[in-house]
Amino acid sequence: MYTDIEQVFTEALPKRFRAIQSATDKAVFQFKIIDSKNWVVTVDSGNLDIKEGVHDNPQCTLRISAPALLDIVNGKESIQLAFMTGKLQIEGDLPYAIKLAHYFPAD
Repeated sequence: MYTDIEQVFTEALPKRFRAIQSATDKAVFQFKIIDSKNWVVTVDSGNLDIKEGVHDNPQCTLRISAPALLDIVNGKESIQLAFMTGKLQIEGDLPYAIKLAHYFPAD
């Protein structure tokens, strides 16, 4: 079980990343954590790069609170339900947000 946001980006996402699912894709995801740091997740032809910070031109920006993101990563809530209930706001290309579940499936 993950208990802080840094673990999500330094442990959970790298552990769950499925390179084969992103072999032909290229996308930049901006995570704006409401009560924490911002993170940039780049998927490029099967490679993953995660950095703290802000990207100038991401394909998809996700705004979410730290507790809501931890609930998703820990399997307490789906990304779809978080979106439908307003806990997750998505800006940019929605199809990229949908791909996140394919790149980072739950354990």
